[in-house]
Amino acid sequence: MNVLAIYAVNEHIADLLAEASAERQRRARSPQRRGFVASILEAARAVTAPATPRLTAYPRS
Repeated sequence: MNVLAIYAVNEHIADLLAEASAERQRRARSPQRRGFVASILEAARAVTAPATPRLTAYPRS
């Protein structure tokens, strides 16, 4: 491999590392989103939650 080829490979690797760093910084700046499954489970819990609390004792007759 000649010197120019090695230089080109090193430049390519440097570009890839710069892109990866920029992507990490972009992700760090963006607000963290909850996962899709977590949001679905929360919605399911909200739908299945009882509107009134359950009575644990039997009413007097």
